[in-house]
Amino acid sequence: MQSVEILDLLKTFPYFDAVMHQLKAYTDQTNETELARRIVNGDRLAFEQLFNKYYKSLYVLTMKYLKDPVLAEDAIQEIFLKFWTNRSSINPDSSLKGYLHTIAKNYVLSSLRNDSVKIKRIIEYTRMNNDSTDSVEPEMSIGVVYGAIESLPKKRRIIAKLKLYKGMDNLTVAKKLRLSINTVKFQYSLALKHIRGGQKK
Repeated sequence: MQSVEILDLLKTFPYFDAVMHQLKAYTDQTNETELARRIVNGDRLAFEQLFNKYYKSLYVLTMKYLKDPVLAEDAIQEIFLKFWTNRSSINPDSSLKGYLHTIAKNYVLSSLRNDSVKIKRIIEYTRMNNDSTDSVEPEMSIGVVYGAIESLPKKRRIIAKLKLYKGMDNLTVAKKLRLSINTVKFQYSLALKHIRGGQKK
């Protein structure tokens, strides 16, 4: 009897799908355990395989909360860097996906928790521009600033967040986004005007 015929016959048995699902899960876990052991031992090829395997799911997770592709990419770099740095503490028998998602959630929660601090810094930064007729009013609220940033057009919002949240200079932002430095300066100046104007709406 041919192997194809045997497989067709097996498919007629009760619980065939459930058994195959369990077998696949066992095989996947075995492969992941071996991958984890290789990573613990410093195997960079195994780490690259892990990156390719879970990049997409981590990107979806971080984008859900951070809302910007550039910030999500930065988060993923930090997540995998932390994973690699702490690889010696990994339990090969535990879920690598679960471990990575835990790191990701902690990173995102930490970022969101620091939002109010960052926005307070933005307020102080804009208040220092007293030579500008568009300087912010002293009573400008965190909520107004946050809302103004989130309502910016996509490119302008990303530039503003990289400069205000990440503390990047114009040249670094320009290289990261593959824009001219003059474009970054112009878009950032428009962003600041928008933030300052938010109080007057």
